[in-house]
Amino acid sequence: MNVFMLGGSNTIIKDGLNSGWPTEVRVKNCAIGASSAIQNLYSFLKVKHEIGIEDLVITESNVNDSFNLSTHGKQYIDVILGNIDALYYELNRVHCKKVVLIMPFRDYLARQEPQEFVDIVNARHRLNANNYGFYLLDLASIFENENPDDLKYLLTDARHPLQAIMFEISRNIGRYFLKNENSSTSSVEAPQREYHYILSFEGLDDLSVLKKNSVFKESTFPLQKPYRITAKYKGLDLIGIGTWSDAQSKAVIKNSDNEVIKPFNSLNSFNEIIAPITIDGDTWISSCLDARKNTEGSINCSNATPTDIVLLTGLLFRRKEFCVDLNGNKEKSKHVDFLVPQLKTYITTLKFYLLKNEEYFHRVELDVDKIIEISERIKNLDYEAGLYLLKVAFNIRPSPGIQKKLDNYNLE
Repeated sequence: MNVFMLGGSNTIIKDGLNSGWPTEVRVKNCAIGASSAIQNLYSFLKVKHEIGIEDLVITESNVNDSFNLSTHGKQYIDVILGNIDALYYELNRVHCKKVVLIMPFRDYLARQEPQEFVDIVNARHRLNANNYGFYLLDLASIFENENPDDLKYLLTDARHPLQAIMFEISRNIGRYFLKNENSSTSSVEAPQREYHYILSFEGLDDLSVLKKNSVFKESTFPLQKPYRITAKYKGLDLIGIGTWSDAQSKAVIKNSDNEVIKPFNSLNSFNEIIAPITIDGDTWISSCLDARKNTEGSINCSNATPTDIVLLTGLLFRRKEFCVDLNGNKEKSKHVDFLVPQLKTYITTLKFYLLKNEEYFHRVELDVDKIIEISERIKNLDYEAGLYLLKVAFNIRPSPGIQKKLDNYNLE
C-alpha cells in the first residue's frame, strides 16, 4: 500500500506523522511546511495520476487554515473556506482510501488566532469529510474532551502534538488499512477539468536552479524580469503561486484591469491568491524590490521591503465558473478515532516525570544554596577554595545574584 501524505509541519517533520508507518507501507511525503488547503490541493494535483485504488491519501491542514484566515482577515473567509471545499472536491475524484486528520489547537501565545476562526475552519473540514464519506480522525475533538490544564502535556506548542502520539497514530493508521484493504471511499469523476498548473516556464528554463535540502528538491525559476503568462490559460483564474526564494520576496501580478502585490517567505511554500487574477492577453508576473504596499499577505511574511527576487516553483489556475455545492450531504464520514492512543497514559506519565524532575531541581537548588553558604564561611580561611565553590554554584545555577557575588569576590 502506498501512502500519500498531504499537510504541514505535523506531517513533514521527522517527529510528526511521518515517524510511525509500518515497514510494509510505502510513503510518499507530498507535504509542505505551513500547508493550507490550497497547498495540499496543489500537491495532490501533481501526484493524483500515481494514486491507485488500494492506496491511501491522508490530509491535514486545519490548523494552518485557521492561521491563514487570521493572517488575511475575516473579510476573506469565503476564499479560505472555498479553498477547503476545493481540496475535498478534488480528493473525491480519485478512487482510493482517504483519511482526514483534524489537528488539535491550544491557546499557547496571545498572538494566536481567535478560537472563533479555529471553530469555523474545523467545522468546514468536518462538513466536507461528512459530505464525501471520507475517513475522519478528529484529534481536535478528542483533545477538547481532556482537561484544558492537561493540554500542555499533549501539545508542545499551539499546533504540534507530542511525537509519541503522532508516531502511534501513523502506525495505527497503517496497520488498520493494511488489514482493511478493500476500504476505498467512492469517487466521482467530474465532466471537465477544473485546474491547470505550470511546473516549467517557457523562456525561463535556461535560468532554472535546482534547490534542495534534506526534505525537498524543486526546480526554481528566477523572475529576473517580468514574465508574461501564456494565452493558453486565458480566461482561467490564477489562484496560487509556488515559490522557494533565497530570502523574503515579493511579486506583482498584473492583468489589464487589476494588480496584486504579494509577499512570500523564504521557505518552499505555495500561497493562495486571495483576490484571484483572471488571465487575459496581457497578464504578467514580476519580482518587486521596492517599498510598494502589499495588497494581500502570506503566512510568515512581514511588510519589510524584499531583498531578493522571486524564485518560482509553480502556478495554479482554476476554471472561473468552478464552485462546490455541499448541500447534498450524500454520505457520512467514517470515524476512526479509535486509532488514537489513550491520552491519559501520556498525561499521567508526563505528570509523574515532571513531578520527579521538579523534586530533583528543588534538591539541586538546596544544594546550590548550601555551596554558597560554605563558600561564604571559608573565604577568610581559604580564599581560593571559597572562590572555587562559588564558581561551582554559578555553573550549576547561573544567575545574576551569584554573578554579583563572584564580582564582589574579585574585588576583595
